[in-house]
Amino acid sequence: MKQSIFFNKTFAIFLTIVIIALSFALGGARSLNGVRDKAVAVFESGDKSIGNNISNFVGGIVNFFTGDNENKIESTDGILECVRNKADVSQTVIILAEKYIVSGDYDVVKLKNAALNVKGTKSPYKIFDFNLAMDEAVSVLSKKLENEEITDIEKRNLELAVSQMTGYRNVMSLDKYNKMASDYNKKLEKIPANFIKAARLVKELPVF
Repeated sequence: MKQSIFFNKTFAIFLTIVIIALSFALGGARSLNGVRDKAVAVFESGDKSIGNNISNFVGGIVNFFTGDNENKIESTDGILECVRNKADVSQTVIILAEKYIVSGDYDVVKLKNAALNVKGTKSPYKIFDFNLAMDEAVSVLSKKLENEEITDIEKRNLELAVSQMTGYRNVMSLDKYNKMASDYNKKLEKIPANFIKAARLVKELPVF
């Protein structure tokens, strides 16, 4: 009888601790996800405040140094829009690559798939992967095209496309979202957030 009472008390204490721990973890996860959601909102729509939105300023500098006056990078509504714009610009590279390089070339297919898939998602994680794939493919394909006998106009168009994509990448690197994502990721390394992260209740955000 005494053992049964002791067992019941021990189980009750254990159960209470588990419930408290779960409540704490879930509450912490909700709080962290709230911070994450704010960063994702900026990722999708950009920072509309004048003090923090530096896209016009940076875009102007990029255009000045690249000499790209035909396809100016005047602003961005967030990293999501920037990457989608890069996908549009990459069509120039795709057209030239399919004309002078085998259409089934690994990097041609890689660029086409990334540029296409960017349009169908808002996930920062997927967008990060597609953005990286586009950068890698454009870098390889532009070097391959340098060895082909492309016309002067095509060469100019290729240079403009590459410089514009570089411009978008520079703008993205200074976007407010990156600081918010970095701050969020740092929170996940501290106690008790790191335990919540280890339990896979939260996930780090990608930094562009």
